Amino acid sequence: MKQQDVRLAAEKPLTGEWTTPHVIDPFSISVEQNIALLLNIDSELCAVAGITLAESNLNFNRESTGFCRRKGATFIRPSIPRERVTRRMLFAGNEIQKRSYPNSYGGQWQNKGYELIEELKLVENGRRIAEEAVALHHAEQCPEGKFDIILDSSQLGLQIHESIGHPIELDRVLGMEANFAGTSFLTSTNCAPCAMAARW
Repeated sequence: MKQQDVRLAAEKPLTGEWTTPHVIDPFSISVEQNIALLLNIDSELCAVAGITLAESNLNFNRESTGFCRRKGATFIRPSIPRERVTRRMLFAGNEIQKRSYPNSYGGQWQNKGYELIEELKLVENGRRIAEEAVALHHAEQCPEGKFDIILDSSQLGLQIHESIGHPIELDRVLGMEANFAGTSFLTSTNCAPCAMAARW
């Protein structure tokens, strides 16, 4: 129940622009140069015996948004160049194994310029990634049982995302959304923040 009107803090009017710091604008690089890089990466991947399919891609986004507030006449326009680079290698026998670099899920998104591509040394890491994929295909199955494991940061982030992140989405908690992963183990009765959000 509202007790009083919301009062915004008094601020001086201002305008401004902000751009993600970057050294090389990714959109200044020619399509031909990017294609040549991708072909070089694929050549390194396919040079390893056992590789049957290689995949690589570059993805560059530029987002421009504006924030405007009537009270105090504030206007801010940020420009964010963001890029993703993915290299995925698949080895297929009776099954398919994948090995990716530098990140496995959706590529390596970073708010910076084309210097990211140079820093990652994609061509130089090609054969290593391919060799790891072949080794993964020939590796023995993990033993059954209870074991202590060590997860690196990317895998740990994924585990938290899947086991906790999705279940606390309000539409799942309220029973309005479900998919192959299910709904949620939380309900508006056993989750105080969810119950409060549901009342709003």
